[in-house]
Parts: sequence; structure tokens; C-alpha cells
Amino acid sequence: MLASQTRPAQRTDSTVNADISIIESLLAQSIGVSTSPAQPCHDREHHVSSIDLVGDAAAALVEFTDCTGSSFTDLYVLQKHDKTWMIESKAWDSHAFS
Repeated sequence: MLASQTRPAQRTDSTVNADISIIESLLAQSIGVSTSPAQPCHDREHHVSSIDLVGDAAAALVEFTDCTGSSFTDLYVLQKHDKTWMIESKAWDSHAFS
């Protein structure tokens, strides 16, 4: 006999928007903490390229350009634990000058 499978409750637009807002705030805090004035080029611009939500998991891409013109991308993986979003991991890629 097969076990019955239940689907998670559908998320409303307001819930999704609230989660995205919380994730954007968490990313901003993380970016603010990682920006050090001791670095030769701490003045860098960034924008959140995308946030993908799947249940209580999320992936976010943040694009950066620093004062030298070089760019890099941070990929964040987030998980919601007991209604609190947390950054689980971060990977990055530096884009070479063309």
C-alpha cells in the first residue's frame, strides 16, 4: 500500500511578498557586515538579481561591482527554521576583466 502524500498549503501572495522582504533585509545585513573599510575597494554597488522560493527554502543572487570596475556574484542559500529565515550557505564567483 502506498502512503498518502499531502501537498503543502498554498502560499498566498502576501506570504511570499513578506518572505521576500525578510530575505532582502537579511541579505542587506549580510552584505553590510561583509563590507570592510580595510579592503582597498570597499565602496561597491550591489543589487539583488533574483530570489527563488521553494517552500521553506530560497536561493538568492546578488550582483556586485566595485570601484575598480570588477564584478562578482554571490549566491545565497537560505532556509526557514521555526518561521525565521537564516542564511545556510554562500558561494561567490569573481568575473574576470574583459
